[in-house]
Amino acid sequence: MYFENLEVGNALKVLKAEVEFIENVDDLTLLYCHSSLITKSVTIKEKAINLQICIADDYAVIGWPMILGAF
Repeated sequence: MYFENLEVGNALKVLKAEVEFIENVDDLTLLYCHSSLITKSVTIKEKAINLQICIADDYAVIGWPMILGAF
């Protein structure tokens, strides 16, 4: 899903997601999260990750369990 001007904090709250770890790649911020509302997950750094959020300057991309394709 692609969102312009997404308030990421609100998305995390609605999805009941906890941020497990954060990565910065070039000008993007990647949040690796776990939500109790999503059943499928992948294991990354020994954590169950089922929600990934890519944040750029004016948009965010959300994928579950991971973003597929380009940001």
